[in-house]
Order: sequence, then C-alpha cells, then structure tokens
Amino acid sequence: MALSHLNQNHIKMLTPKEKIVLEKILQGGTNKSIACDLTLSPETVKSHVKNILHKYNVNTRVQLLSKIVQELKPK
Repeated sequence: MALSHLNQNHIKMLTPKEKIVLEKILQGGTNKSIACDLTLSPETVKSHVKNILHKYNVNTRVQLLSKIVQELKPK
C-alpha cells in the first residue's frame, strides 16, 4: 500500500525512516524482518515503531492497522 493513500496529516509527522518502516509494517513485516531489509538493528526498528505508534496515538500494531483501515474507508 502506498503511503499516498493514507491520511497525510499523520504521514507528515513521520520521519523519512519512519515512513519506510510504516510501509514495511503495512506489508506485514516483523521488527526482525524490517531490520534485515533495512540493515538496522531490531532495537532501532522497535524505536521507529514506537514513534509511529505514538504519532498515530495508538498502543499496538493492531490498533495502528485498524486506524489506517478506518482512514481508507469512504466517508
């Protein structure tokens, strides 16, 4: 899923690396697989995920994905 389809108010708050991590999350990536793909440590990915969750005002990946699905629904 392209980030251009998401709420741009949220996307604008993300750093470039957080945007990449979010794309990987949306593709079903785990922290470990994202770390391997981006040649980062799992702890660095965990930090990026934590920041993304905070910026979306959610506590879990499930809540994040639920919020994104809600944003995609026609109003």
